[in-house]
Amino acid sequence: MLTQSGRAVAAGAARRLGLRGLSSAQTGGDLPRDAFGAAVLKFANGDDAAGLEAAEKLAAARIAEVRDGKPTLEGGSDVVVDIGIERGLWLQTKVGEALGRQDEAFTRAGFKVGATNAAGQKRLGLEEPFYGELYRQTVLLSQDADSAVTHAALSTRGIEAEWAFILAEDLPPRAPNGAPYSRADVARIVHAVAPSIEVTATRSVSPAAPGIFLADGAGNGSVLLGAKSLWRDVNDTEVQGADAMVVTTSMDNEVKCRGDGTQVLGHPLEGFLWLCNRTDRPAFSKGDVILSGAANGVLPLPASSLPASVAVEFHGWGCLDLTIDSVSWVESKKEDFAVGAQPFVSSDL
Repeated sequence: MLTQSGRAVAAGAARRLGLRGLSSAQTGGDLPRDAFGAAVLKFANGDDAAGLEAAEKLAAARIAEVRDGKPTLEGGSDVVVDIGIERGLWLQTKVGEALGRQDEAFTRAGFKVGATNAAGQKRLGLEEPFYGELYRQTVLLSQDADSAVTHAALSTRGIEAEWAFILAEDLPPRAPNGAPYSRADVARIVHAVAPSIEVTATRSVSPAAPGIFLADGAGNGSVLLGAKSLWRDVNDTEVQGADAMVVTTSMDNEVKCRGDGTQVLGHPLEGFLWLCNRTDRPAFSKGDVILSGAANGVLPLPASSLPASVAVEFHGWGCLDLTIDSVSWVESKKEDFAVGAQPFVSSDL
């Protein structure tokens, strides 16, 4: 279980990510009131079978938020447990496998990289970046020339602006004792680079320790890729000069976040390279989308701020507009949670 200081780190990180908080009694260690939390507690004590049960429930919650408009795990989750980064990544993989079994539309579509600067790592109590899986049903390609889309919120928590690398070929994990991939190595497998918006989300109502945060898709809700007219070659100025490109995020016509590519390990290609060189990552496939990390931090989107119109501008490149309306999503339970965008598939290359 988390120590008192560990709980403070987890709860603080959750607040910064926009998660709803727990009472002091709950964070003090009360037993969870739902099956997911109970399974996580058993998993934290070494019961891998309980981990598989937790993965199935987390996968079902992710599908339900898209199919039925349910924003969280049924019954919520009252448990704050430190399962550790390694077991969190193990559970993330099992969630991905469970998603594929439960609904073929949720096969893996790529990965996201997060906490690519010291400030982001400090917020989450980490010493290096993290990664999470993306899924095909929620990686969207804008169909409009101006990249405008109306998107009904899932369990929305925030907005991030990112360089997205779309792969032209497979890339196996680096052998533990093998030479690391170079920037030139990974640049050769990139089909295109797109400006993108990540909508961060969580399937739990509780503040999550880092391991559970990783298991839950590392906070991913959905991704909007800029229209193909905005795609660039990896050698184009919009990519090579990313460290100097200003990126702003506005909400309802007011600039809320400003940054540039240096916030992604110095350059977005470095965020991509970091993930390529992880020996514990799954193999990449042609058509995978890799989000290299947030260029200007996270714009929190608490429920009180919705509906909201968000604009992410990559200055000198293009602007992506996103209208988020959680109220209509929950009330209508409409089947299509995006208007003006469709799930991205490798045949779109």
